[in-house]
Amino acid sequence: MGNYVSLSERASGLGGSTSPFDKDIELLKINIVAEELRGSFYTLFGAYFSFLIAILGAIVVVTTFPDVATKLQWLGILPAFGVVVFLYAENTAMKHRRHIVEVDKLIEKVESQKSIGKIRDVMDDIRKRV
Repeated sequence: MGNYVSLSERASGLGGSTSPFDKDIELLKINIVAEELRGSFYTLFGAYFSFLIAILGAIVVVTTFPDVATKLQWLGILPAFGVVVFLYAENTAMKHRRHIVEVDKLIEKVESQKSIGKIRDVMDDIRKRV
């Protein structure tokens, strides 16, 4: 089998010389962090757009109300909710851009042969900073 060393042998030190830095493992950790951040972004964005669609549907329903005063009250309130949801969505998009910058920093760290640490700690640090 040549010089193949399994990950379990590497971890236990049975496979010969081991180094404290494993670039492949570090890149895998970065990939997991990036996927977690991206998944959170898409989940929040989906929820925001669901709210916007519900608000638009409510506006359509309100326009069928026969009472003009009630109609005007709802038509004043619903767009305000829409603006708030839009602002939250915009804030989430800006935060996601900052997450990408943080992932770039992790890649630079690995390029300089430094470990990024535990995934949980990296996620906590990014969420605190961003």
